[in-house]
Amino acid sequence: MIVEGTPLQYTFQGHLAEASTEQVWAIPEQDKELVRTRADVSSRLKRALKPEGDQGVGHLVNHTCCPEHCNAELLLTRAMSGDPRSNFGDDEGAISLVIRAKRAIKRHEAILVHYNPEEGIASWKHVFKCACCRCKGQ
Repeated sequence: MIVEGTPLQYTFQGHLAEASTEQVWAIPEQDKELVRTRADVSSRLKRALKPEGDQGVGHLVNHTCCPEHCNAELLLTRAMSGDPRSNFGDDEGAISLVIRAKRAIKRHEAILVHYNPEEGIASWKHVFKCACCRCKGQ
């Protein structure tokens, strides 16, 4: 059951890695479905959030506030198809949310990012309670 007003848990908002000042939203399918089922959302927005693309690997990423354990970061970038040198200007590319390692990540090691480093985890208090080592005081 989806409760009206349920916060989006997997949506990411930021600027493109190419130093753009334009704000972009990356909304994965789980959150798109949540929005499409709400009665207070316009039909235009529901159409814009129709299912598309692959599931991706975002479900493999977890949060930490701890700078020592944070080994990756989330970035928004454009995914170009083909050789941009020969197709310059034809296609700006699809905007994708990517996970970039900040250091070497060992096999079976958890991939940990700070979901909201600028605002701090307090802005996510209605979505989840952080249980990382830093927040638990360990």
